[in-house]
Amino acid sequence: MRILSVSPVPTHPTTAGNRARVRAVAEMLEQLGHEVHLLWCGTQGEALPVMHEVWGERLVCGPSLKRGSRWGRMRRRWLGRLRTDWAYTYGIDEWCPRGLEDQVRSLARRLGVGAVLVNYVFLSRALVGLPSDMFKLIDTHNVFALRHRAFLRHGERPSWYSTTRRGERHGLDRADVILAIESEGADHFRGLTRTPVVTVGHRISPVCPPGPEARTGDLLFVGSDNPQNRHGLQFFLDEVWSRIRGAVPGVRFRIVGAIASAVDAREGVVSVGRVPDLGEVYRQAAVVVNPVRFNTGLSIKNLEALGYARPLVTAAVGARGLERAAGRAFRVAEDARSFADEVVALLQDPDRRSGLAAEAHAFACSWNAEVLQQLHAALAMALPA
Repeated sequence: MRILSVSPVPTHPTTAGNRARVRAVAEMLEQLGHEVHLLWCGTQGEALPVMHEVWGERLVCGPSLKRGSRWGRMRRRWLGRLRTDWAYTYGIDEWCPRGLEDQVRSLARRLGVGAVLVNYVFLSRALVGLPSDMFKLIDTHNVFALRHRAFLRHGERPSWYSTTRRGERHGLDRADVILAIESEGADHFRGLTRTPVVTVGHRISPVCPPGPEARTGDLLFVGSDNPQNRHGLQFFLDEVWSRIRGAVPGVRFRIVGAIASAVDAREGVVSVGRVPDLGEVYRQAAVVVNPVRFNTGLSIKNLEALGYARPLVTAAVGARGLERAAGRAFRVAEDARSFADEVVALLQDPDRRSGLAAEAHAFACSWNAEVLQQLHAALAMALPA
């Protein structure tokens, strides 16, 4: 089929997990033989030249994503005093650009597409009014019903998008098939809507065989600048880092990505920022850590570390959706002490590191084959028997 993907985030440069997801699904669709066009509701101007270079004539720029209505902002400001869910939730269509559904209908007709894939439930209005024989999908990325509660439980100000269960249900009901990124989210969606739900994990790219032992004994964290990463990194620096330094003097902790700008200077901590070649960064790391302690989807940063076949220690939430590989392809830590113990054990044992690296590579290969089959199964629902 010819497929139109509608996304509020760019695919390139691929500097965040949500960008990687949109890009990976598009590439898998092409691998399955489909032709993909992208309607980008972008607000990030620096990405436009790169996007044009990659997508060429298959890229169309749409109206920019909204961040709520004036009435919604007034309502949330007033209700914020009461600390209710309504103070943090948006209407299901409150972020959807005005006129997006008209542009999607027009573009789908002109291109002759057989399917429209919308990224994020808050853009689901783009599916309204499409012909009944045009296949409609939503790649959810995350659960957004009452998503703000996870931030509040951890003392963080809610960010990005959160809606009510009723709102999320209304958005999901607009599709023919829902794509969930992991099984826990899939169960949540099945409890909301009668629309079929298919779990399609995130493809790992690249998948590298285990390389030589790292040239340094560094730890590594890679991430964009968002509240979940800041919260997890602060926990690691405040409660874990001194334990590791005490057991392994001289070890360094390299922080790569936009999150590096949010880190205070500390002994042994090296804030690198964005780099042109993540592969080289991973090859230099003895152990990758992911101390993020709350999230609502699959940990793409963990998949990335496994793809580079690096030893990984993650907080428990990072194992969601990857449970069958926990303890085999990566290590899971429940608290500060166990996190430090796991990292120290790996730093002090090269054989243990090489064993994890080999298991990570094997898991990445089998995972990618499975994810491609899952996406094919979802698309097969639109094809004649």
